[in-house]
This record gives sequence, C-alpha cells and structure tokens, in this order.
Amino acid sequence: MDYLAHISWPARQRSWGSTLLWLGLSFLTLFIPLGYGIELIRRTARLGPREVALPPLSSDRLWGYWKEGLVASLLNMALTLPLILAAILSLVLNIFFWGGDNLILRLLFQLCSGLGSVVTFIFLPAILMRMALQPSQVTDLQALWGMVRSDFSSYLPLVIVGMLWQSLTGLGLFFCVVGIFFTNAYYMMAFPFLLGSYLYLQRQRLVEAGLAPEAAFSMDGEESANDLLDRDEDFTFPEVAPKE
Repeated sequence: MDYLAHISWPARQRSWGSTLLWLGLSFLTLFIPLGYGIELIRRTARLGPREVALPPLSSDRLWGYWKEGLVASLLNMALTLPLILAAILSLVLNIFFWGGDNLILRLLFQLCSGLGSVVTFIFLPAILMRMALQPSQVTDLQALWGMVRSDFSSYLPLVIVGMLWQSLTGLGLFFCVVGIFFTNAYYMMAFPFLLGSYLYLQRQRLVEAGLAPEAAFSMDGEESANDLLDRDEDFTFPEVAPKE
C-alpha cells in the first residue's frame, strides 16, 4: 500500500479542517476520537479508499462514537491488564520495601511496561478492525487473534506504521502543548483510513477465513450517497484492487 498517500489523505478532504478542529477538541472526552476512527474504518472497508469521505462529526453521532471508543479502549486494556498489574506491583514493592533501589524489581517494572506497549501496538489495529466489522462480537478473542495471525506478513506493516505515525504525534507538544490534541486527531483520521483500506483489500480472504461476515462490507444506498456527496472530487486516491 502507498503509505504516503494514506497519511496525506485526510488533508485532501473537503471538510478536513473543521473535522481536525472538532476531533482535536473531542480528545477531552477521551473516547470520541477512537470511535470516530472506527467509523472511518467501517466506511473505508465498505466503499473503498477511492470513494470514501470523512464521516460526519455531528452531535447526533457523538454518543455512538463515544460508546465504540470506550469498548475498544476497555478491550485493549483487558489484554494488557496482567502486565499493567505486574508493573504496578513491582513498582509498589520496590518503593515501599526497598526504597526504589531493588534492581530486579526496577527491571521487572520496565519489562512489563515495555511489553504492555508492544501488546497494545500489536492488537490495537485488530481491535479497531473487529469493532468496525463486528462490534457485537469484538470480545471473540479467537477471531481477534485470527485477525493478527491469519496473514501476519500483511498485518505487521500496519503495526510498524501505526507505531511510527503515533510517535510523530508527539511533535504537537512543541505547539503550546495542546497541539498534541490536534496531531493525535490527524492520526485518528490517517491511521483508521489505512486500516479500512487494508480491510477493503483483504475482504475476500477475511470472509473465506470466517473472520468477517460478507454483510460487514456492504453499505446501504443512503449512507453511500451521503459519503459520495461529501467526497472531494479534486482528489483521486490511487486505484487499488481487493487481494485475491
């Protein structure tokens, strides 16, 4: 996939400026940006990267975005909970019983914290894609693991790109600190678009492997018409074809 085209895609959309502003401000609600990203994945997987537009960030949709973002966050936290608890326990024991001088406990804290971050980056794309395809069955851990391992050579670049793009959001700290809200908002438009494109390309394989129902890739006529109406006709995304 053309990663440069994907990272520049949000800035080429007609409503990207207002979406960036409101999405950045919505980071104060914690979960709306993540839910918005899930909706963008869903629409891109159904319509394809050449036809999709940024979803509306209207007041009647915010509650739905918040709920989906909350569910995705809780599931991601549940996957890393044992590592989080081990890190906290090692930190508390080291501070209260050894005054912070126990080397083994310090190393254990760093190891658990690092592994927690790795698990998050590995499974977050799968969680978001599962939420987009089958939100009612997102807790199916077997299907979640299947999303990761079924074509790991294609999935791994998503993890690496997600880590790299996420690291770039830290540049927002140089813009009066609050700039990180808006760099993260841009990330929540670009990375979900990449994940949706991945699903669009892989949809036949995912359906055949039983990891997604065929209905998850269909959109009713009204939603499709609304998406196409808002699309920027001056920008044409590079043509892609579903992976056989």
